[in-house]
Order: sequence, then structure tokens, then C-alpha cells
Amino acid sequence: YWKNGVRTSLSRAGSDLRSFAYAIYAVGNDVYVTGRTDSVYSGGTSSLPCYWKNGARIMLSKLANQDRGSTSSLHASGSDIYIGGWVWDINKIMAPCYWKNGTRTDLSRTDNGNIGSVSGIHVSGNDVYVAGYCYNTSNLVIPCYWKNGARTDLFRLDSTRGGYATSIFASGNDIYVAGYSHNTSGNAIACYWKNGIRTDLNDIRSTAEYTVGNCLDVSGSDVYVAGFHRAANYTRPCYWKNGNRVFLDADNDQGYVTGLFITK
Repeated sequence: YWKNGVRTSLSRAGSDLRSFAYAIYAVGNDVYVTGRTDSVYSGGTSSLPCYWKNGARIMLSKLANQDRGSTSSLHASGSDIYIGGWVWDINKIMAPCYWKNGTRTDLSRTDNGNIGSVSGIHVSGNDVYVAGYCYNTSNLVIPCYWKNGARTDLFRLDSTRGGYATSIFASGNDIYVAGYSHNTSGNAIACYWKNGIRTDLNDIRSTAEYTVGNCLDVSGSDVYVAGFHRAANYTRPCYWKNGNRVFLDADNDQGYVTGLFITK
């Protein structure tokens, strides 16, 4: 990670092949980074969930005798560290979970034999909110969120197609989830859900275009979602404020947005 342009390399063991950092959070003088470490073991290559505090790596629990897991998101609340991600279950299937101070909580899936994963995590008071997705028995991707472990499946643009939840934010009694859902042509349409009601962020003019919402923040009555707009020859970074899209940089610039923060 970089602080004011100065890079800090994160520790790893000598046997590690590589490591990945996915999310960062600072509290006082402490910097937390979450990700995963890939290493070699007798049966092949393992991918293990971990996080770093001030550059020192801390491994996270996984299911016994399983060798796969990763993290995606991080939230600090007081002295507590919450990390979202997934681990392999006993059938070597991705199972959604989160860790609080290193202790793992496994989350329910639409079908325990199918894939599930966590994309975002947010803590408000004593409530833990987690966004992600699960495959159902028809092998469709279902966007969903969990509040204190109880799952709520989110409505999609087309019930015969899938969708993803990527980020979550709680404000008072309201729960906001960003993501995208596929239309009848199979194109992704950026959206957000407020208390389960979906708002599509759609300004697409051809079947070759699609939009994705990667992250979300709320300030007062304003809802911000950021991601990208993909057309035939470009991918443009953008964000939406209350449904109105704003492109970032020039027309010919390519890119996408992965993080968003509104100064309150």
C-alpha cells in the first residue's frame, strides 16, 4: 500500500508464490490491509485468506483440511476488525463468510451445494452488514446481503438472469446495496437497492453496452454509486449521483472505479 505516495511492502513467508491486497482501512495510527496469500504445499498451490496490520501479516481461519480462501473487504469499528470473504467448504465449494477479530462466521447460501462469496462489509453499531452473491439451484447468480447472518436475496432486473451485489452501506434504518443485474439481452445494468427496492442506473443505447456498479456511499439523502460504462470500443470510469451519471476523465480514457468515499 502507499501512504502519501510512499510504498510499504507487506510481509509474506519465504514459501509464498505471491500475495494480493484488496482493501484498506486506517484507524488512528494503524493501517489494516486485507487480501490473500498463495503458497505451495504438498498437493499443489493453496490460496489462503489473510490481512496485514501495519505491515505484519495475520492469517485467517479456514475450514479444517481445506486449502482455499480469500478476502475482499474490510471495515474497522472501534477496536474490532471485520473482514469479508470466502473459504472452501468440505466439498471444495466457495462458501461466504466474514471474520471478526480473526473469528470466522459462516454465512448461509441459497443452496449449500453451490457457490457463495462476500464482496462488501459494513458495520453500524452492533449490526454487521455483508453484501455478496450466491448461486441458486438453477445455477443463477443471486445478489444478496446478510444482516447479522440473516440473508436477504435481492430482486434482479430479469428473474431468469443473474446479478451481483458488490458494496453495502447502512444509514439509520436504511440499507443500501450496490451492484448490477442482467437484462433480457444478458447485459449488466448498474443498480442499487434501498431496503430491497432496486433502482437501475441505466443509460444504455445499444445491446453492446453494459454498466457495473462497484461501490457505494451515502451522504444525507444523496446516493452515490461508482463503477464503469462499457461500450463497443471503450470502458469509461463513472459514478452516479442520485441516478445521474458523471463520466470521469476524457472521452477516450479507459478505466473503471473500484472505490468511493464521500466526505461527510
